[in-house]
Amino acid sequence: KKKKKKKKLPTQKPPNGVRDMSEAASRSATPLALIEDVDEDTSRKSQRRYRLVDMMGLFSMSYCYGFIFSSVVTLVIPQEIQRMTQYKQSVWMSLIMGCGAISQLSSPIVGAWSDRLAKRLPFIVYGTFVCILGVLCFAVVRFLNSLLLLCVAHFTTMIGLSIIYSMISALLNDCIHPDQIGTGSGTIAILGTLGSGCSYFMFAMDLPLELTYACYIGTCVVCLGVSVLFIPKNLDSTLARSSKKQNSNVFTTRDLLLEAITLPSPSHHPDFTLACTSRMLFNTGLASQVYLAYFFRDIMLYKAPTQMVSMVAVMSLIGCTLAALPAGILSDKIGKKPVIYVGVGICLSALLLFLIMVTREGFLVLGVYYGVGNIAYLSVDYAVGVASLPREDADPHAPVDAAKDLGIFSMSATLGSVVGQVLYGAVLDIYAVDMGGSTKYTRAGFTVAFGTAGLFFLLSGLSVRWIKSVQ
Repeated sequence: KKKKKKKKLPTQKPPNGVRDMSEAASRSATPLALIEDVDEDTSRKSQRRYRLVDMMGLFSMSYCYGFIFSSVVTLVIPQEIQRMTQYKQSVWMSLIMGCGAISQLSSPIVGAWSDRLAKRLPFIVYGTFVCILGVLCFAVVRFLNSLLLLCVAHFTTMIGLSIIYSMISALLNDCIHPDQIGTGSGTIAILGTLGSGCSYFMFAMDLPLELTYACYIGTCVVCLGVSVLFIPKNLDSTLARSSKKQNSNVFTTRDLLLEAITLPSPSHHPDFTLACTSRMLFNTGLASQVYLAYFFRDIMLYKAPTQMVSMVAVMSLIGCTLAALPAGILSDKIGKKPVIYVGVGICLSALLLFLIMVTREGFLVLGVYYGVGNIAYLSVDYAVGVASLPREDADPHAPVDAAKDLGIFSMSATLGSVVGQVLYGAVLDIYAVDMGGSTKYTRAGFTVAFGTAGLFFLLSGLSVRWIKSVQ
């Protein structure tokens, strides 16, 4: 008798993204809410898609950063210098800003430390308390009238803010899905813009500085509480599992410092080098706005130049608020480079228009225009930084040292700001006129300073053109 052939049962093919049917069966027993966060790449398990409200809670410390940083640099320090001395004010401004710039070296050090320990939230807490300590030093300056103590206050505050911002940028890489990086970067920008706007609004109301410092401290505490609520509870454990450094808890100070100052090789990681260069050049151009109070005082002859700067800044932040989120969302769809080119072009033309504007209303309109260009760049620059982070060839999705390298990326902005502040201060001093115990700055000095700033904006846009990892 012939043996009957057994019929083969039809085999089921596993669904896309699943290796075999056993894995499919295990997933079928998994709640749908958990499946959304599963990713084949271990280093990206903490990344998921966020709603806009959740993003704003996650990056709430960006509001605190903008609320303190913008007004301290552009209003508090110039106002305190003007109160304590009438001679060589631009030189004192450059020296104090230089002291603040040195504090930015903490960004890569803290970033490397955070990568080693695979923790983010504790460093946000440390940075917040250091920032509060710096604000208290500013309050003491009001009573002691010491320029040296003003340097200490600025140095301490900037250390705290740099720690906070380096952790914000690390959270962007740790938590946000790659498809939403542009939106996340735009959310960071719009929160910083809103913080700056509220701060400038306080100065436009001519509030006492003592009350302003109290608002700084209150904002730090509230934003820290919101961050604690929205940062994923399992983030540290997820970072620890995906960390390349299994011995992260055992390291010496020497190892930490060496790792922090080790820059990614420009030949192996040219995109990251170009991203840092572009950010440095753009912030070198932005540094010219530090001297707007002297422009309105000596060129436009306004009796209350600080309040005028506040009004222009508020109008600028209205432009930033209107354009920040659309720019981030648009960059996810059409690419980052076109948005950057538009932003650079607007900032360049706005600076040139500042030199020929003669009316208050014109300056306010220019403020809105300048804000749109400024935020068009800033809303995507961190997305460019995250996209160009150095990665290993074996694991192209996982950055080698995310927090440390983003600390270097943050420090590039500080380096540009310091170079610009020192450069423009020197230019203004060259063309200044000694009025016998006081210094008056001339239109020629501002023409050279603003023209140089426009050149830096142009070079910033050209640097982005050759970044291959960014569209």
